[in-house]
Amino acid sequence: MKCPVCGLAEMALDTRDAAHVYKGRTVVIPAVTGDHCPACDECLTEHRETDKIIQAVNELSKQVDAPA
Repeated sequence: MKCPVCGLAEMALDTRDAAHVYKGRTVVIPAVTGDHCPACDECLTEHRETDKIIQAVNELSKQVDAPA
């Protein structure tokens, strides 16, 4: 399947670390299994992996947005 975001490459099932940036801070989510695009780094995941990513991103946003 071609990447639905960039359309440049075929998606490949793989397990990789995924990074997410929020307000200049980065969280790395280890071992995300899904269909990864080698051209734009988009990743399509199943529910369990998506939940893992959402949990990590929510934790990062709480840390970044916490009152100083």
